[in-house]
Amino acid sequence: MNLKESFRYASYLETIASTASENLRIRDHALTTTKIHRKSAVDPDAKDITETVDNGDFVPNNDLIRFLQFVITERDKLGKAITAAKNNCGFDIDNAVAVNKMRQGVAANIKRMLSFKASKTKEPCLGYRFNVAGDQTSYRYDVEVVTEDNFDRKASKTVMTAMLEESDATSAEIDRVLVTTNVDFMPHFSVNDSFDDAVEAYLKM
Repeated sequence: MNLKESFRYASYLETIASTASENLRIRDHALTTTKIHRKSAVDPDAKDITETVDNGDFVPNNDLIRFLQFVITERDKLGKAITAAKNNCGFDIDNAVAVNKMRQGVAANIKRMLSFKASKTKEPCLGYRFNVAGDQTSYRYDVEVVTEDNFDRKASKTVMTAMLEESDATSAEIDRVLVTTNVDFMPHFSVNDSFDDAVEAYLKM
């Protein structure tokens, strides 16, 4: 499998492990409930009846725990194989992804900043004065509101464009490395298997 497939398989293992682990928290899967009908206590001619409550079909917890141990070991082996593959691919993919994420975030914020436009508008305002009789009266007047760029628009756009171009180039290189770098690992399941399929396959090993 290549790096891209190994990342997907790692995510799959984490998902089925989480599902199995959550099933351990289900009370009816952990305990067997038996009801004993003590009919003879009130009717000497009646027989007591023992009833086991049917909790439906589910994978026994002992099997789930063994399955979880296997999946955790599988994920550990895969992680080490991924690390070895990354170290030998001649490209620091983790750093490239992290820096590219920063680059894309900054470019997105510059784009947002560039969307703010300088403008000149008017807004009404209320003033007060005293008339000849000495009474306070109000009057309306216009306030001219002028907004102007507080940054170098041309330089900022140049930086944004350069960042996006570098981001695209880095993304292409990351994609190339993901599909061309081999990971020395043989999966036991298919990422398309359901949780039940994976458990069933494990129990048949």
